[in-house]
Amino acid sequence: MHMLRKTKLSKDMGAEIFENMRAGDWLLDYTVQRIRDYAEIEPTIGLQNLADFLGDYVEAVKQLPAHMKPKYGTKVIETAYNKTVKEIVSKRMLDDFMAELDDPFVQKLALAVYQMYGRIPSVYFKDHKDSMCAGLTHFSTGYMRCWGRDTFIALRGLLIVTGLEEEARDTILFFAKVYRHGLLPNLHDGGGNTRFNSRDAPWFFLQAIKDYVLASKEKEQFLNQSFELHFKDDDQLRHGKNQRGRTLTILELIIEIVQRHAQGIEFREWNAGERIDAHMKDDGFNVKIRCDLDKTGFCFGGNKDNCGTWMDKMGSSADAGNKGKPATPRDGAPIELVAMQFSILSWLATMHSEGKIKQSSVSINQHGRPREVRFADWAKQMADNFERCFWVPQNKNDDRHHDIDARLVNRRGIYKDVYGSSDKYADYQLRCNICIAMSYAPELFDRQNAQVCLENVANILMEKNCMGIKTLDPKDRHYNGDYVNSDASHGINYH
Repeated sequence: MHMLRKTKLSKDMGAEIFENMRAGDWLLDYTVQRIRDYAEIEPTIGLQNLADFLGDYVEAVKQLPAHMKPKYGTKVIETAYNKTVKEIVSKRMLDDFMAELDDPFVQKLALAVYQMYGRIPSVYFKDHKDSMCAGLTHFSTGYMRCWGRDTFIALRGLLIVTGLEEEARDTILFFAKVYRHGLLPNLHDGGGNTRFNSRDAPWFFLQAIKDYVLASKEKEQFLNQSFELHFKDDDQLRHGKNQRGRTLTILELIIEIVQRHAQGIEFREWNAGERIDAHMKDDGFNVKIRCDLDKTGFCFGGNKDNCGTWMDKMGSSADAGNKGKPATPRDGAPIELVAMQFSILSWLATMHSEGKIKQSSVSINQHGRPREVRFADWAKQMADNFERCFWVPQNKNDDRHHDIDARLVNRRGIYKDVYGSSDKYADYQLRCNICIAMSYAPELFDRQNAQVCLENVANILMEKNCMGIKTLDPKDRHYNGDYVNSDASHGINYH
């Protein structure tokens, strides 16, 4: 439909898609057969009727002279598409989300749900058949379809606010069942080659659960939902020997993720080596997270050889010297992870104070002694230290009140992208992650400082005629505005 709309607007009857239709019947046959294939896999969802409808008309179009096939082939596809859209608008979208909106742009955004979320047999997992793709078209099926962080960044906008509560609920459980090491996976892969090299996935996951609980009809009752873990142990050998995985509730899973982060997480990825990553250096497979409960309350982690957050482009060119070198390792305490950590701790503390959950803390072993870490105290510790650690003052005279190395400051009036990275220069880079942090935990930020920072973001990262927000300050020494995946650097940058 995208291609047909373009040709309709341009009235270009010499377009490649029309040349294809005139040259043979492959495109029309493929369109029908693709739907028939899905109808055979899932006979209960009614695709056979659509396949028959299209098939009858396509057979008629195929009898026409070649020069008439583009016109009537297009009409057939448009008719089927428009009927499908009408069906979705009238029956599938809950909460009258689209029925009340006359804005065609918003309707198209909402319809995108059914491009991003659907039934793809290559990633069926236990009793879950529907899943969310990480992107079109390259991340729509197979091993690379379901990414933990991408799914839960998008869950609120795609499924929760559009009223698709059952789908949102199912997606949460789809990932909850593959929990391991105190983390949610970077790549799901139907429980097969599941990878756990993502430090942000568990926090985006927990934030999505919070959003669902606050917005759904079942509210906190969802926290009592139980499920069985797919992985029977964090250790690969014990996993293979055990008969069943543990059974947890959603609340127990939340508490365990928080507890594991408080205690510290350290492991080596299963099947480490070229089998799971052809470019990563050996040290990159070692995952480590620690929590600074003595000073800031922030969780630190990662290493210079692994990308633990969504900015996960890995260098792959030996000629350019970047093979196995992350473009943005962001080891330390990335600002958006700190914000989400605070958001979840505050939510847990609030639920406890309102009598909705019994748990008020997690237990850890610190320096050989047991310690109770209360959610409310932990969140307060983070809030008390956030501005001191992350704010880069406009006035140099204010540096003494903040954790600042003036020699590394290249922009003022911003929040650091990371606190405590191994490359201290990276702490002071201006990146878009500031906005993610503000959206999840606005109460962490001094209001006046936040306003100054956002003005700088608008002027520097979203300059005039910019298609979107840049991921790095254009004046940064690491900035390169041209992404070319075929050159010697293999597109190490993506700013």
